[in-house]
Amino acid sequence: MRTRLLPAIAIALLSAPALADDPAGRPVMLDADPEHGACSVGFRVERDGTELRAGPGDAYPVIATLPEGAVVAGCDAEGDWTGVIEGEDETCGIGIVFEEPTPYDGPCRSGWVKTGLIRQIYG
Repeated sequence: MRTRLLPAIAIALLSAPALADDPAGRPVMLDADPEHGACSVGFRVERDGTELRAGPGDAYPVIATLPEGAVVAGCDAEGDWTGVIEGEDETCGIGIVFEEPTPYDGPCRSGWVKTGLIRQIYG
């Protein structure tokens, strides 16, 4: 039994998506955009219960669910995922210019949503 289980575990580990360096999550990065400031693209959530995840992939834990119609700021992207911050520029401290890409560590909730579940509304 043990000899059959070990190859199955190895295959499962090799086929699972990598979770970057930290399995708990990957921070949303704020872009260094001197003309517009960080996170200058707005999106509307298209489906009630859209999952906000700790990283760009289904293997990351769900942080929260977003209601249909919620407006989020798009800040980062990886594959089919968009790194977003939930809240307004002034409240969240995201409408400012950074010298280099910076992990978001502000007061608002941030995470990753599947890009197909949000629609760009400005920026």
